[in-house]
Amino acid sequence: MLRRRLPLVVLVALGVGCTRLKDVPATTASVTPASSSTPDAEASVAAVSSPSPTPVPATPTPAPTPAILLIAPGNAQDFAADSIDITFQVTAPEGRKITDASVQYDGSVIGSITGAGPVFKVPGWNPNVVNNLQEPPDTATVPAGDHTITILAKDDKEAVGKLEFNFRKPLRIQGWQELTAMPGVTSHFAIFGDGAQPPAFMSLWGSVDGFENVVIPRTQTYAFTPGGQGAWTEIKINGSSVPRAGYGTALHPSGQLAYLIGGRTGNQDLRTLEVFSPLRKVAEQALSAMTNARRDAAAVYTSDNFVYAIGGTSGATPIYSVERVEMATDGNPKGDWKARSDTQNARSGANAVQQGNEIWLFGGGFRPIEAYDPATDQWKFLVGADGNVVGTPETWSHSLMVKVQDRLYFFGGEREDGSPVKNIYEFTPATKRWRTIGPLPSSDTIPNAEIGATRLGGFFLGDSFYLMGGISIPERLVTKRVFKGLTL
Repeated sequence: MLRRRLPLVVLVALGVGCTRLKDVPATTASVTPASSSTPDAEASVAAVSSPSPTPVPATPTPAPTPAILLIAPGNAQDFAADSIDITFQVTAPEGRKITDASVQYDGSVIGSITGAGPVFKVPGWNPNVVNNLQEPPDTATVPAGDHTITILAKDDKEAVGKLEFNFRKPLRIQGWQELTAMPGVTSHFAIFGDGAQPPAFMSLWGSVDGFENVVIPRTQTYAFTPGGQGAWTEIKINGSSVPRAGYGTALHPSGQLAYLIGGRTGNQDLRTLEVFSPLRKVAEQALSAMTNARRDAAAVYTSDNFVYAIGGTSGATPIYSVERVEMATDGNPKGDWKARSDTQNARSGANAVQQGNEIWLFGGGFRPIEAYDPATDQWKFLVGADGNVVGTPETWSHSLMVKVQDRLYFFGGEREDGSPVKNIYEFTPATKRWRTIGPLPSSDTIPNAEIGATRLGGFFLGDSFYLMGGISIPERLVTKRVFKGLTL
């Protein structure tokens, strides 16, 4: 497992008392007329007495409490491990001693310590289960996501210091379960959610062979219902689109439309753009065609309503070409495709995603990640906080990219030498860091030739990844096996 340690800044919050001063009303004496026998005698007014000063209470000094410094774990990546030592240092207020400390995980105590410190340790804690340190251990799985460690320390004057450490426990593949296989072997394809509830997912066309020079498209489309062991049914796709394989895909933000960029039928690379509605089961060929025919292009729909086609292969050659077309509110192209600046490397089988105002390009036969700025129409290599170019852990193409919240996951792919990428990698755009979350499915009972390693289809649902089809390596056979990856 790749692990990188990041510096962690811990703040200790101390309660500060504050007294609000009340408004003091002015004191006024009563007005009394002077004694007189004549009705027009002038009244005499008693003097108004000056109010006596009201004492202002001093703002109380906050009572000193123990100060806590977390030493380990150092960052959220550590929480992917099965065993962590929680270590922290407690400094008592002057003249006092620490009597005990405790550590809580999401509000439940996982360890209590008695002693003067100043360094305390809770060894062998597993963040993937509720509490492996209690008797008997509670090994119920704790899901990935946002969690909190709370440390409390008390001194001999009963003053309590508190520290909270919020973190996101990362995903990790716990294991793979085989589900019902696809009705037919399929590669060079994409999986789309149908937008209905409960959800089903469609394997749209693709290829029934593993060859690059002549692709035989699958004319059938299958719907997959993921409950239980999974179930497959064949469905009909209406519209003017022609079945193809190796198309790039870009999703509309509404989730109701998908765009199929180019692709291949037989030995012909395509220039066409198809607008696909998974819910309506309709795929229509749009009027606007690209300048360059291409297959295996990276594609992305950006927040300013452009669809980009990036790189790919035309004939036998990877290309640098980048084109985009603007989309109208009805989801169809507004006009013609326009050429944009070429990528720095000719990439085929790459993955594209919008990050902020940029488009980031992964894989496609090169490790450095490229970043495109639409405002300047320029490509550059992505640079990390240390000033170095950020690249993928391995050189790959035709990897499956799945986005889950703010993380990107890459499954399989093919290296330059034709060998498979066996690890599953997580990329965090905010930190530009990579992490290994597990291996691809493998089995002692299923022949390797029947387990896909590249050109996979798949998606994430609930707390599981689903992988299906693809091409095995080195056998290069198209597969139909389906696997469900349970996560911690």
